[in-house]
Amino acid sequence: MKKFICMMLFAAAFVCCKAKYDTVNEYSENRAAVQLKDKWGFIDENGKKVVPLKYDEVNPFQDGLARVQSDGQWGFIDKNGKEVVPLKYDKVNPFQEGLARVQSDGKWGFIDASGEEVIPCKYNIAEDFIDGLANVVLNGMDMLVNKKGYEIHDPIYEGTVKMNYVNNVRVSFMLSKDRVTIKNLSVTITGLKYSYTKGNSRTDLSIGSVVSTYQGPFSVGNIYLGDGCEVSNLRFNGNQATAIFKYVYNDYSSNSEKVDIPLGTVEIKFVKKKKKV
Repeated sequence: MKKFICMMLFAAAFVCCKAKYDTVNEYSENRAAVQLKDKWGFIDENGKKVVPLKYDEVNPFQDGLARVQSDGQWGFIDKNGKEVVPLKYDKVNPFQEGLARVQSDGKWGFIDASGEEVIPCKYNIAEDFIDGLANVVLNGMDMLVNKKGYEIHDPIYEGTVKMNYVNNVRVSFMLSKDRVTIKNLSVTITGLKYSYTKGNSRTDLSIGSVVSTYQGPFSVGNIYLGDGCEVSNLRFNGNQATAIFKYVYNDYSSNSEKVDIPLGTVEIKFVKKKKKV
């Protein structure tokens, strides 16, 4: 019964607001954008005006902030109408992974939720952050940038780790700027020892070192290299990557049957960085 009364009061407040304003948008995070005589503001769930009608354009609240525009300049306000990011940008985009893409004088950069310009507006083109990295273009040059402002021109990842049945596995490769393909993949397996049984026969395998190099490019994901190594489930998360490695041994003593030796998961870290912008 109490829930029903609240719903009726909310509906009554909404009808009242519809009569008071030229436009009333749907609620988002308990705030609804309202328009009167070409100016926009916000009301709360009771119909009370909480943000003055002074903006030329507004967007719904997301994570406590709303993009607003006045006289062609964009910024962010909180639910009480405080301009937490001053209206000084040509364009602003929603926050992604804690940073928002903004444009000033035709150049793109990134700000945090406090309004600090953590990456200056200097790029001709910029995309939102995905897994800690963003694609940007500066003077016709494609590159990646991380959240600390480091420009990555030729992303190289490298990792060395002790795994199952081996002393260590070292892997390195270059990641394309669109993060779709990799090239110059090198895998070194050292001290491989593995025992397996075929029928009644047991084989103790011992290989000192295996070096495999492949120019590629290969699509990110599952990569079958054929010549002794298989890489699967290659995934990126910011400055790190993980992949599952398997060594494929050709047993020529048993009609060239292939023996799959699971090595485990390698953590690969980004190692080549450019100076901070």
